[in-house]
Amino acid sequence: MLWRSLLRRARWAGNPHWQHFCGETFFQQRLPIDPSSLTRWRKRIGGEGEEGVGRMLPQTIEAGKIARDQGVQVDKLAA
Repeated sequence: MLWRSLLRRARWAGNPHWQHFCGETFFQQRLPIDPSSLTRWRKRIGGEGEEGVGRMLPQTIEAGKIARDQGVQVDKLAA
């Protein structure tokens, strides 16, 4: 498992093209998120929460496609 983490980190930190493909606008020296964060989040929401996310994901993707087709511009930086 450690080798996967090291490979991911090397790919991210050493490849500006990969970062650009993933949506970064500036070169980053470190990973954008700690890989263990997702594991802790999944444990917190539990199995039922995970199922809810699984149901919402296709709906979110479909809404994004509709917005794109209608020419809606989304500001990724707005919070």
